[in-house]
Amino acid sequence: MKQYIKAEFELIKKQFGCLIGGACLLALFAILLLFSGIGGACYCAAVTVVGCIGYLFFVVAIFMSPASHWENRRKILITAEQFVLTLGESKRTYFKIRLMACGIFYLGILGVIAIMQIPAALIAGNNY
Repeated sequence: MKQYIKAEFELIKKQFGCLIGGACLLALFAILLLFSGIGGACYCAAVTVVGCIGYLFFVVAIFMSPASHWENRRKILITAEQFVLTLGESKRTYFKIRLMACGIFYLGILGVIAIMQIPAALIAGNNY
């Protein structure tokens, strides 16, 4: 299992742009959460959209194709699932690793939200 997880990290590194974009959006999300007590309902909805898009960037890095090539003016994508299954990993292990990674990212974003509510309450004061 450790071999497969190491191989998965190598595949995720191929999507470096998505990881950087997700990290930037997550930082912006954390900064915007600081002022959630001051802003109205529309502000909170906009902050939620930024957080969801940041989460999607991380999910794309997990699930999207690590390899592609051109064939007769068509781009052929080799999905991460096909790539990993050719290395001998079973579908069950593939989905376990993907589900675990999505859960870790989800719990990480929930942790950021929970931690940022303390300074948000201090900034907003009684209006929070």
